[in-house]
Amino acid sequence: MANNLGRNVNVNCTFKGMEPTDAVVNYVVEKVGKAVEKFSRKPVNVRVVVKVEKNRHIAEANFRMDGNEFCCKEESHDLYSSIDELSDAVQQQLRKHKEMVRDRKHRRG
Repeated sequence: MANNLGRNVNVNCTFKGMEPTDAVVNYVVEKVGKAVEKFSRKPVNVRVVVKVEKNRHIAEANFRMDGNEFCCKEESHDLYSSIDELSDAVQQQLRKHKEMVRDRKHRRG
């Protein structure tokens, strides 16, 4: 299932071990899409995999942005909290990357 959020982010959701519902798809698109959109200037395709293994809910996100590949994976006992944690992990990775790029540019003088 693919959904667009704004103009720059396309979120493609895949479900394993569970049936997709509109509520979960919309939640993934809203949380992960907004986390990526905050840092992107160009169109980005985000692949999110949501799966259930025994009692664990696992959410993974993979995407390329500015020539770099980003991968995040979070798991918990609750589906929505693993999606929230994934969104936070995506934001943290992108923030760290942005700071690294900014620091690299400032070092040049």
